[in-house]
Amino acid sequence: MISVKLIDEKLIKVNIELNNKKEVIKEFSNLLSINDRISNKELFEKDVIERESELSTSMGYGIAIPHTQSESVSETSLVFLKLSEAIDWDNDKVQMVLGIAVPYSKREEKHLKILSALARKLMNEEFREGLLNVTLPSEAMQYLSFLNLEIE
Repeated sequence: MISVKLIDEKLIKVNIELNNKKEVIKEFSNLLSINDRISNKELFEKDVIERESELSTSMGYGIAIPHTQSESVSETSLVFLKLSEAIDWDNDKVQMVLGIAVPYSKREEKHLKILSALARKLMNEEFREGLLNVTLPSEAMQYLSFLNLEIE
């Protein structure tokens, strides 16, 4: 079986113009759909929105980490969106979005591992600033590739 990486350049968009959380979630699911990482876009969007309604995924520092464990997810994946302008995300302003999608069947093994690895890195100001200043998906990939190694 071929191992699919958690993140690759096809799951990264830099300086994308999105105006609100709903558009971000649509782009998150669209990227996963066109890269064959989810089987049902509508179900995935519904699951992300439902998770968001429980508790905001904004973590401060201009970053949101929307995530869900869904029956529609076929491959554990991370999407990175760097917005051209910060948007309102509940009571915060967000310019970087790291979306996590985990198959419902694997929720226990991967979900918390990915979130904690990301949270540790995002606490580092130099890392956050570097990621915020990327201009190409390949540059973002250099910052985020550590996840492919940590989340085996």
